[in-house]
Amino acid sequence: MQRIQQLVVSVCCLFVMAGCFVPKQKRFVDVSARDFSPEAKVTAEGNILRIFVPEDLKELAVAEIRPEVIEGNIYLFTLYVSHARRDAEFVFDMSEKRFPRDWKNRLYWIEYNSIPSPFHPFASNRVNELHRRKVAVEEKN
Repeated sequence: MQRIQQLVVSVCCLFVMAGCFVPKQKRFVDVSARDFSPEAKVTAEGNILRIFVPEDLKELAVAEIRPEVIEGNIYLFTLYVSHARRDAEFVFDMSEKRFPRDWKNRLYWIEYNSIPSPFHPFASNRVNELHRRKVAVEEKN
């Protein structure tokens, strides 16, 4: 029983410490070139956002695209997997309350996400730096 209590306390401490390591302050860096985001065609039909990622044997397969609202803008985070790549389409309903109404003007790919090491000597000045690239949305009627 005592071993289980020690394990629970250790896990709780780990979660608290992990939360302390993630910087709350964010800095956005605008970039123009594609780096980490997929080669994709982005279209909108009303409030429906479609992201089509064509097959490309030179790149990793896109498993998921996750839109996240940060400071009023929408950022597209991409999750890749290392298996054979096929055409993929991701569809999002942008009329959800969490998305701003002018979402087409506030849409960015995350090209690079840097979280500094918690063991850095200047840990009090840590900033989560997000390199972002504006998404060109093609209107479809």
